[in-house]
Amino acid sequence: MSKSVSFQNVSKTFPPRRGAPANTVLAGFTHEVASGEFLCLLGPSGCGKSTALNLVAGFAAPTEGRVLVGGEPVRGPGPDRGIVFQQYALFPWYTVRRNVELGLEAKGADRATRDSVTERMLRAVGLWQHRDKFPKELSGGMKQRAAIARTLAADPQVILMDEPFAALDAQTREHLQQELLTIWEGLRKTVIFVTHSVQEAVLLADRIVVLGRDHGNIVADLASPLGRPRDRLSDAVVAFERDVYGWLKHAETQSGERAAS
Repeated sequence: MSKSVSFQNVSKTFPPRRGAPANTVLAGFTHEVASGEFLCLLGPSGCGKSTALNLVAGFAAPTEGRVLVGGEPVRGPGPDRGIVFQQYALFPWYTVRRNVELGLEAKGADRATRDSVTERMLRAVGLWQHRDKFPKELSGGMKQRAAIARTLAADPQVILMDEPFAALDAQTREHLQQELLTIWEGLRKTVIFVTHSVQEAVLLADRIVVLGRDHGNIVADLASPLGRPRDRLSDAVVAFERDVYGWLKHAETQSGERAAS
């Protein structure tokens, strides 16, 4: 089961600090994310990508406007939304298995259900044989796989991912991108994925939204023309990457007009 996400004329202004003026990150941001859609948010640093994610997660509240998940206003964090950060956020004193089952325990799942779901998720990300290790015994890629498994185990309807692979080496990053796609294609959860990488967005997304520097204005809203699976080196992928790069370059210099497809 997945849920839609709706940004309705959302603005977010952070109060002034140490004499600096108030900082408006998003202004009048409006966008619809369909149930089961894989959306990537792309744009220059400071354009409001992570702020938009935090508003959906319920970690922050809009200054104006509304964020809806499944048609209901977001009033704070909830079990229908799961988030994966760039930093793995695993509890170092718990094993991999224990980290993954925490969300299930919080939802009141019985022991048999916790065991079954935890095993299924750890097998899905290739960590079952490492289930009794502690985070300090894992590589960066393994830690991130454990974090993804923990989020998936709680069975959220919306998965929020804030540059989850940015700190990984290129080979590990490509491997986890493919693992994420395999899992998503099986579960069809709604995913909002923040990234700075055009290649990553083109490989993963059903739709790419490029944000500009002007308070998170939408410079381009691009439906992917690519089928699945995607060959990174195919002419179609390279052509779409070129198109997205053009819009990203535009976003880094000016607001521009919104493109839709």
